[in-house]
Amino acid sequence: MRSKIFNSKAYQVFDYICRLIILNILLIICSFSIFLIIQTAFKDLDNVYKWLSLIPTLLTIGPSMVAIFATIKDYELIESTGTFKEFFRNFKKYYLKTILSSIILIVFGILLINSLNYFYGMRTSGVGYVIGFVFSISFILIYLMCFIHLPLSFIYFDGIQIMHHIKLALIFAFKDLGRTLILVILVVLSLVLSYYFSLYLLLLGFSLPIYFLIKLTKSKYIKISERNKE
Repeated sequence: MRSKIFNSKAYQVFDYICRLIILNILLIICSFSIFLIIQTAFKDLDNVYKWLSLIPTLLTIGPSMVAIFATIKDYELIESTGTFKEFFRNFKKYYLKTILSSIILIVFGILLINSLNYFYGMRTSGVGYVIGFVFSISFILIYLMCFIHLPLSFIYFDGIQIMHHIKLALIFAFKDLGRTLILVILVVLSLVLSYYFSLYLLLLGFSLPIYFLIKLTKSKYIKISERNKE
């Protein structure tokens, strides 16, 4: 009886969802706990110190996300079913590589957002500003496409330099543009849900979209990575 329950489809789905929730909570603890503690304990803190409290987040959010990517990939390839040990093992494995790429992405992201805000505010001042606004939106879309494929490049292709990972991410993004746009929509939808529903952000805000990214790209990445090994 117990064996039937554990092998049932309903139990396997429930078990998978529980693992996704645990992974999501681990990311939040690793990346946001110091920031949340400081914000809660010091509500009258100056804005400068509030921004400084985000430094631990900036140093851990990228590796934590890649750790979730790698752990879910192991689930999909039936290479592992663990959660805690696997998450921290992958966090350690990809930390140095992802921390540098995270800084690069954060800097470019800030520049793109500033550019978008500037041209949006000046869009009524001339055609040049409208063109700048359109270009800003286009570059943000490319940025999101690269952002989605970069962790996938990390977990499927070991032993190459960061710039090669970025190039691979852009190649994969444009090679199957239709699928990439679907992935972008899924990520944006998750961001919107996370903004309006804090419970969703806490439980599945990161791990669920990552699961879909792995699921929808698994066959293509496995095929190319296996060919690359040969």
